[in-house]
Amino acid sequence: MNLVERYRVVTFVPEPHLEKVIEALRNSQMLGYGNYTDVLWFSAPGTEQFKPLEGSNPTQGETGKTEILSSVRLEFSIERDDGKLKNLLNEYLLPTHPWEEPVVYVTTVKENFQK
Repeated sequence: MNLVERYRVVTFVPEPHLEKVIEALRNSQMLGYGNYTDVLWFSAPGTEQFKPLEGSNPTQGETGKTEILSSVRLEFSIERDDGKLKNLLNEYLLPTHPWEEPVVYVTTVKENFQK
């Protein structure tokens, strides 16, 4: 076993936008895992809710009203490199995510990584 520190990134994407976000992430060429590429996980649809506040510019919903919709948890890991992480988020994930302020969790994890 070879445990390597990597970044685990999790976000939630409305179903109609999932393929667009995944395609952008694939184009980053950062989804490598050993002898594989384009490695990511997404779950069955769940439920997301939010209420846009004054000053927001919501893609969906109205200011002051709670919006509830279907979304998918999207998860992947990348090499633990701050520059690559910032590039992936700013050039690939955030520009294709439909929300003004998408929830993105980044944690450092140890993964069994062969290469």
